[in-house]
Amino acid sequence: MLKNSLYFVYLVAVLSILSGFVKSRNHIRLNGLYVVDNTEEMLAVMEEKRGGLKPVSLDEDIKKYYKYLRFYEDGTAVGVTSTGTPRKVVQWLNKEHEDISSGTYQVRRDSVFMTLTNTAGSVVYKGWISGRKIRMSTESLINGYKGSYVYKFKKIRTQNKSD
Repeated sequence: MLKNSLYFVYLVAVLSILSGFVKSRNHIRLNGLYVVDNTEEMLAVMEEKRGGLKPVSLDEDIKKYYKYLRFYEDGTAVGVTSTGTPRKVVQWLNKEHEDISSGTYQVRRDSVFMTLTNTAGSVVYKGWISGRKIRMSTESLINGYKGSYVYKFKKIRTQNKSD
């Protein structure tokens, strides 16, 4: 009986350790940016406006932009929409920048919750972490707009000392 009890305790310990390894895959990454590229979305809108009759190319007058999120170990999150590339944006997208949306985030298992605020108002984010992606639902408390996006992590080295 004692042997079975020890075996059970050992099994629970091993499963707990393995569970920790599986969960560690789904965590917020802090050494880069989470990015949404609007290219596919804009191509679909342009094609829909044409009735789907003629394919649309990127050479047309499509304004390319990105949505960015950045997370910090202290629980701070910042976000912005910009036409700048990730390499350019990472240079100024930080928690000290005054003209961007910022707030705090919380992670519970594979979920992330936050509200980012700027001078215009706030946007509520609820997401699910899956490897290097976050599937995020948003609701603007400014204009009521609701959206869903897949943010993909992009590791970027920074030269800013504050990051």
